[in-house]
Amino acid sequence: MFNLKSLKMKNRILKYFVLSSFCLAFTCEVENEIEAPKPPGDFSLLSPANEAVCINNKFSWASSENATQYFLSVFDANAELLSDFPKETIENNITVVDLPKSTAITWFVTAINSDGEFRTNIWSASTPGEPVSNFVPAILEINIDKLNDTIYLKVKDAENEEMTYTLLLSDTNVFSNENIVYKSIVIVDDSEDDDVDSREFYIKNIGFRQGENNWIKIIIQDTHGNKVPWVGSFYYD
Repeated sequence: MFNLKSLKMKNRILKYFVLSSFCLAFTCEVENEIEAPKPPGDFSLLSPANEAVCINNKFSWASSENATQYFLSVFDANAELLSDFPKETIENNITVVDLPKSTAITWFVTAINSDGEFRTNIWSASTPGEPVSNFVPAILEINIDKLNDTIYLKVKDAENEEMTYTLLLSDTNVFSNENIVYKSIVIVDDSEDDDVDSREFYIKNIGFRQGENNWIKIIIQDTHGNKVPWVGSFYYD
């Protein structure tokens, strides 16, 4: 005997499975179309060259892939961020009209987009003006040996004088007292060799934290009070 009610029920079940399969396939397709995050790519500074004079107050850098904005940060000889900085731009250069004259500076650029950021190395420079009576130190090389818990520094020291090295290790990129997990201050005497214009130095037993991001800040200061900062980070897997 033909059962109309049973046939209608079967049709409803069939439609349900067809619709469910369509929705599942659509969902999978949408999920497959979701792109992985694309933070800004690696890029480098261009001008003024490291340890050069910033003649026209123009700063430039290479383009960073996927970047939507750039932020220029400039610090004075005491490692303090200058007023009105960081400055924002969508170009890969910017001219600053309010830089102090005859001043040692350090600078870096941060590229950002909605997926993250990338920051360049720090370069040192000076602004034109009356000549100063002392030379600002410069960081020439930094090597981080995480396995041996050591940082190697090579520093330019044209005046061959006493230097103070301050190293901070933090669990974030904010180096406040509550975030700092290691601090070391080392004073190195002036070299007996007057012809030496650079120093090589090791900071040991730092205590890098495995399985975490390690944020490092190094400040080098000479006897004139000039400070040169360096900030970097790495993940210790």
